[in-house]
Amino acid sequence: MKDLNATVKFNFTTWTDWDQKYKIDGKIYTVPATYKEYVTTGFISREDLREKYNLPKPDSLANFEAYLAGIKKNVPDMVPLAANSDVKGSLSDQYKNLTIHPAGALPYGIQIPYKNPTEVTSYWGSPEHLNELKTMKKWQDEGAPLVWRSFASQ
Repeated sequence: MKDLNATVKFNFTTWTDWDQKYKIDGKIYTVPATYKEYVTTGFISREDLREKYNLPKPDSLANFEAYLAGIKKNVPDMVPLAANSDVKGSLSDQYKNLTIHPAGALPYGIQIPYKNPTEVTSYWGSPEHLNELKTMKKWQDEGAPLVWRSFASQ
């Protein structure tokens, strides 16, 4: 069996390289990941629309909701969030990133705080899980920017 490190070339990219080599018109259109996979959790927001409509940075649950509501109000034909049918990956993980700050991608049902990675608890049935469920229900009842009744009823 061959040593993996002997057969795979690792190309470390410094921040200087990102800053000087990988910009297009002075802007970076991707962000380095915190681990070796090409996928990380999170979402991408439109800074041009945020500035144009004076919306908050979506860095907390309240600001995330206000950002989406502002897009819906100012650009009613635009869907302010691209999500797919994978509610866990598209919505639940993003909700947790804004509220409990998990230690990376976790199997659903496990809770590990980023600031204390030795603290492993059950997410299901926790107060945090109940708050998530209440928030999702509120969004559905209000027809929030994440849930358009016309799409849900089709």
